[in-house]
Amino acid sequence: MPKVSAAHVEARKLQILEAACICFGQNGFHRSTMQEICKTAGLSPGAVYGYFSGKDELIRAILETSMARNAAIFEQLVAKPTIRESIAEMIRIFLEMVECSVARAPEPYNPHRIKVGLWAEAIRNAQLVDLLRDSYAAIIDAFATIVERGKQRGEVLETVDARAVAQLLLSLMEGYTLQRALEETVDPEPYFRAVEALLDGGLFVPAPGPAMKKGGRS
Repeated sequence: MPKVSAAHVEARKLQILEAACICFGQNGFHRSTMQEICKTAGLSPGAVYGYFSGKDELIRAILETSMARNAAIFEQLVAKPTIRESIAEMIRIFLEMVECSVARAPEPYNPHRIKVGLWAEAIRNAQLVDLLRDSYAAIIDAFATIVERGKQRGEVLETVDARAVAQLLLSLMEGYTLQRALEETVDPEPYFRAVEALLDGGLFVPAPGPAMKKGGRS
């Protein structure tokens, strides 16, 4: 029997994972069957089970793939010259990945619902919730590192809690995922501009001074 290359193995795994994502996005985790995943992948059950033992292992692999991708992105972002560039670039990349997955998705597949489904699945699956925690911890650690470097460069106030800022930024990202899962017409461009306004401190009109409050003139 000819030896299968590592590239072939990775390509086949990706083929199966993409098929699983399509099924999970269309039907949810519980209603999707391994038979449907095999059919969507265009592979025999034997070929699929040769790589994954079942749906639980597929779910873990999807999440682990996402974690590896995020780690590679954060490596590049930490090297950005300013905290503003690092954070804006991360949000932009995230929104682009989300919209790219929508653009190439077959109907009626909604890729955002996979993430929401993961959250729900984690309630009953202790191993999965640990993976989710690890995934979010890695994102928060990376963002916190970026904020701390910004503090060292004098870009961020010393009193700011870096981890709290990191948690807020994660909420901006995952909040968008939730909104897109529920409402497919949410537009990423205004969302990103609003994030930029927050980063630049340009979201709120400055409060009037004491003289303006009294007579309307300074």
